[in-house]
Amino acid sequence: MSPPVAMGFQNERYNGLWYEVAKAQTSGGAFFEKDCVCTTIDIQPVSSSNNGDSTAINSCRKLAPSGDFMNATGGWVCLRINLVRW
Repeated sequence: MSPPVAMGFQNERYNGLWYEVAKAQTSGGAFFEKDCVCTTIDIQPVSSSNNGDSTAINSCRKLAPSGDFMNATGGWVCLRINLVRW
């Protein structure tokens, strides 16, 4: 069971390229980002969808700005109007 979506939530407001400006790595946090720097997430609508589905491409460099490039791609799927789940 998921918590209810916040009143007024509009997933299209999250579209675009976002840059991480700070991080507090927790023991249960995103393992993918453990040694990441220069982290971004690019959220784009799925062109064949009319209900708000999006793709999310999370990218970073390992340990240093010149480090290995890493990324993870996921989906943002609208299960019904005003209900979004990663």
